[in-house]
Amino acid sequence: MKRLGIFVFFDKNGFLDDYKVYFLKELKKNVERLEIVINGIITDPGLKILQEFGNVTIRSNEGFDITAYKENIARLGQENIEQYDELVLCNDTVFGPLYPFQEVFDEMASREADFWGLTKGYADILPWAERGRNISFRDHIHSYFLVIRKPILEDIRFYDYFRELPEIKSYLDAVFIFEVNFTNDLVKMGYQYDILVDTEPIRHNSTNLLAFMPLELVRDFRCPIVKRRYFYSNLEDYSTWSISNMTSDIFKYIKEQTEYNENFIWQTILRNGQLFNIWKQMRLTSIFDENLISSNNLASTQKFATFIHIYRTEMADELLERMSVLPSYTNVYITTNTKEKATLLQSIFEKEDFNQVITKVSQNRGRGESAFLIEMKEIVKDYDVVCLMHDKDSPNEGSSTPMVSKGFSYKIYDNLLHSKAYVLNILDSFAKNPRLGILTPPEPNHSFYDSAFADLWTVDDNFTNTTQLLEQLGCTIKLDRNEHPFFTIGGMFYFRPAALEKIFDKNWTYDDFPSEPIKTDGTILHAIERSYAYIAQDNGYYSAIIMNNDFAELEYGNLKYNLMTVYRTIRKEVQKTGQLGTYTLPVHLELLFDSPTSFVPRSHRIGMKIANVIQRTANFVRRIKRRILS
Repeated sequence: MKRLGIFVFFDKNGFLDDYKVYFLKELKKNVERLEIVINGIITDPGLKILQEFGNVTIRSNEGFDITAYKENIARLGQENIEQYDELVLCNDTVFGPLYPFQEVFDEMASREADFWGLTKGYADILPWAERGRNISFRDHIHSYFLVIRKPILEDIRFYDYFRELPEIKSYLDAVFIFEVNFTNDLVKMGYQYDILVDTEPIRHNSTNLLAFMPLELVRDFRCPIVKRRYFYSNLEDYSTWSISNMTSDIFKYIKEQTEYNENFIWQTILRNGQLFNIWKQMRLTSIFDENLISSNNLASTQKFATFIHIYRTEMADELLERMSVLPSYTNVYITTNTKEKATLLQSIFEKEDFNQVITKVSQNRGRGESAFLIEMKEIVKDYDVVCLMHDKDSPNEGSSTPMVSKGFSYKIYDNLLHSKAYVLNILDSFAKNPRLGILTPPEPNHSFYDSAFADLWTVDDNFTNTTQLLEQLGCTIKLDRNEHPFFTIGGMFYFRPAALEKIFDKNWTYDDFPSEPIKTDGTILHAIERSYAYIAQDNGYYSAIIMNNDFAELEYGNLKYNLMTVYRTIRKEVQKTGQLGTYTLPVHLELLFDSPTSFVPRSHRIGMKIANVIQRTANFVRRIKRRILS
């Protein structure tokens, strides 16, 4: 068939990702003419590449892809468009094709239909918050890939339809005004449609199979695409309706069972997604075996070093015992703040069978972070993988409750250096996953560290300082204060130096760091700690959490207990009207904050407010009384 394609491109920074180039290469094999529409901006290199595929039109980023379709159908006009057998309307919101487009077009050429698409959404009723009402709709073709055939292209009503299409102001407008109506509006005109991926046998599972069953669509129905945004968004829907295995499952299948380049996926999700969301969707938690080593373990191919800062020499023997699980070819670099300590540490660590032990003296300003970034910045570039450590004790945090601080240290050290096999499996993972940038132990979540469940930024200064630091380093990653951060809490982790080169390129001096005593939060040290994973992300690498399988058992029990405690507390404090879970939790929490929509009787809410006022007044009186008596 003679085909005309209209492809809509959008990127907030105007960057042309490789997956889009691949999509266009495959599409171009099946269309005679390709019109490319840029919504917003495009870099000069990207523009030149796009122009190789067809005519490029640049428009303001208004009205989403739907308005871009509308304007270009009007620009081309019926006289030009009706010369083609098929008009392909598509955009850059999908990864693919996972199978050749030739296969898709050949299959659909054998079917009788006036218009068709790749996948469909099923009838549903959804809230349209912007309009303050629910909206119901019927089965419809997903609008990321629509193909219109000649009978419709010769019908003036098709052009009138787009000309009269209401203004699209939001994503929901694009869905509810156009996508869910377009199919049925053409059916009302007397036309028939078809879908490449016949999901009728599994439609009972969900009205949105594209989101919730992508593996089945690709594997069992040869769907040639997956939606991009599911790799780093839609967390609430996934956790509400499923166990959130979909994204990681389909990625594994694509990586292992198709010829599609996984780097196309990594490149764009790391550039566009929030790191915590990527971690959640891609299931970036690695539980390494503490005993088994695979027959094709590649740990020995990695040039490996450990950098450790030791201020408290009394911890040297404990640290050496921990580090005894490192492979014998490890080069160990130790920084400390005096020559006397350096001599002592050299003599202690030379007892272990390391390849090399080198000690260096650093200034006592900025602790391990300054020693690492100033004294080791040139050395680090010589290695494939580095383990960064320091003498973790946190006396200020746990002076009255030392077990709290001890638990933090245990969690870090045990998941950095659990056994010889465990470390080799970590190094093997770096060898086999070139996009892997950082492996870090999990955050503490016991005692007062349970803030890890709420906000690891902890104070606004940390967010501000981290944002400013990333900007100074030339990183384009944009942080969101409302998004949960992902970072190397405790400042000890394995990393690929190539992933963090931007922080080593900065000309750090000791004046960049605060002098002692250092605040327990909100300093440049805490910003550096929070920046590492984002620097790696900006450079195209992902970060993951590591645990040994023995510790994972403990972590699961602790997390389950903590979550059960939260829900049990809510049950006690709030009237229970139904099942309590992730889906219903927001409703119950609203009651705790006395929402106007609360179903707690108004008299009860007023009584609680009065009781709270009385309690605050009584507390104030007691404070005044104590001051007078003192």
